Amino acid sequence: MTENDRYPGRACDRCHASKERCRWVADSTSCERCSRLQHVCRNDRPAKKAGRRPRDLPQPERRALEVSNKISACGNVSVFELQLLERAFTDEIIEEFVVGPSFCKSHRQLLISQIVSSADSLGNAFLACSLSWASDTEGSALDTAQVNACYRRASSALATLRSLDISNTEQMSHCITLGCLILTFTLKLRIYDMVTICSQTLNLIKPVYDLQRDPNPDEVALVSTLIVTELVECLLECKMPTLRYRTPLSAEYVDRYVGLSYSLLPHLHDICALSLALSRNNPCDSIEMQNALNSIESTVAKWQPSVPVVFSKHYQAGEVALMLCQVQVLRTAGLLILYRLRHPFGSNNAAAQFMSLSILTQLETTFKVTGKSIKCTEMALAIIVACFELQEEERKYWLKKIWTLVGYSTQFKEYVESIVSSLWTSMDTAKNIFWYNMHKYTGKGSYKLSSEDMSDRI
Repeated sequence: MTENDRYPGRACDRCHASKERCRWVADSTSCERCSRLQHVCRNDRPAKKAGRRPRDLPQPERRALEVSNKISACGNVSVFELQLLERAFTDEIIEEFVVGPSFCKSHRQLLISQIVSSADSLGNAFLACSLSWASDTEGSALDTAQVNACYRRASSALATLRSLDISNTEQMSHCITLGCLILTFTLKLRIYDMVTICSQTLNLIKPVYDLQRDPNPDEVALVSTLIVTELVECLLECKMPTLRYRTPLSAEYVDRYVGLSYSLLPHLHDICALSLALSRNNPCDSIEMQNALNSIESTVAKWQPSVPVVFSKHYQAGEVALMLCQVQVLRTAGLLILYRLRHPFGSNNAAAQFMSLSILTQLETTFKVTGKSIKCTEMALAIIVACFELQEEERKYWLKKIWTLVGYSTQFKEYVESIVSSLWTSMDTAKNIFWYNMHKYTGKGSYKLSSEDMSDRI
């Protein structure tokens, strides 16, 4: 059998390369063109598979498929889980966790690059994250087997997090990503574990993070969500946060979670420290504490965000509205907390109620304009702070609005509602509740989990 018999209807290599018609001579081992030009007629190139060429996938889908292949190679991944993995990188899902659609591409690229390079250690966390939010993407609740699989993945991810030893920026970035993935799982199914996860992750990265004078935004892009989530809890519980946020020096930086408000985070850290100090001293007898309070109050009142030159051109109108709302609402919330460090709840109400309604009405107006709530745990803090000041006739209206204005899951909305309702109950009966002793009246302690029993319950 000749070479031509083995490849019927197939041009020789030379005719194929020059895109010439290849005519074969009967009972010959050479085509007409190669015979005329005295070339060796060969047919050595690999044969292509029969059938139509598959359509090229868009870049995001190709990268998502690469993640699925990497994670499935780790073994024991169901078809349902692989389907969820591919959907997890769509803009629709990513927009649930960033300020707006302009951040989706960079967020997707960051997650994919991290997971592809470390699928063995991040795979379980990403699967737990995807499974926990599956009811939103699938339109129906998970069955018992899927819920159990989700918790097994989360437990394995948590064990991996606890085993990490961070000594350089690459390991720090990997740890931040792992912590954020587990946090995303808790925001859906384990809301009272979210702060424990943040604190554990931040404690792990602290030795390296504290040495960074100007952290590379690509390496710490996700750290703000961990710091903000812990900050909210520390402000409510009168505790000291693990890390003080280091503001990027770039004038063009905009954070995917807190937008333009990132430079306010160090001041919220300072408010935590002052609140803790006031809880341990008699503020009326301490000139030093009063001076510290005046200083921070002045700093927050004068604070202005750094706005990139191309800000209004780079971001959509809805995103600009959301980020400007973040700026105003978070600063006002900080000032209201400082006000209640100075004056107990129920006294000097005029200024407090003005700030309270300013926060709530701005959030409501922004929602009406954009059709979106701000997906950031710091906005939950602003709503809680504002709701504490409401009078009886206003409470019912704004309590219902929590379900519109607060993002994330049903559990997270119930969490915010329970804090507000419990303090209202205490404020109606107790006296001399300042911000620094408020945590004694919110009833949150009964929900707390220690880090030791978390692994038994996940």
